[in-house]
Amino acid sequence: MNKPDSTGARKKRKRAARRERTEPEYLAWLATWPCLVCNYGAVELHHEPAKMMGSGSDWHDRKTVPLCARHHRGTMVRNIESSMGRHATSRARFEEIYQVDLTTAMNVYSQAYERERRAA
Repeated sequence: MNKPDSTGARKKRKRAARRERTEPEYLAWLATWPCLVCNYGAVELHHEPAKMMGSGSDWHDRKTVPLCARHHRGTMVRNIESSMGRHATSRARFEEIYQVDLTTAMNVYSQAYERERRAA
């Protein structure tokens, strides 16, 4: 008879899985790219929640896009929103406003990184 998982064993597996989803080299490489929306050079990396991606509640560094502060957090001018940042609106609305597909963008960045890594 199998013994039920202890809380400690579950936590260990979760930590190990999180390490597999963490790729500091990929994030450093992605930070060299300009904003996905406006091509501005200074970016913040936006992690798209995996639950929004339809795969549970985990995060993964490959589900990340480079956005400038304006398109990441949004800006306000005299209480009028001048830029809808990704954190200020829903994913669907953000994609509609800026005509971007975040899933496609994340896949393109990931594939470009793999190509560069293999070529090096």
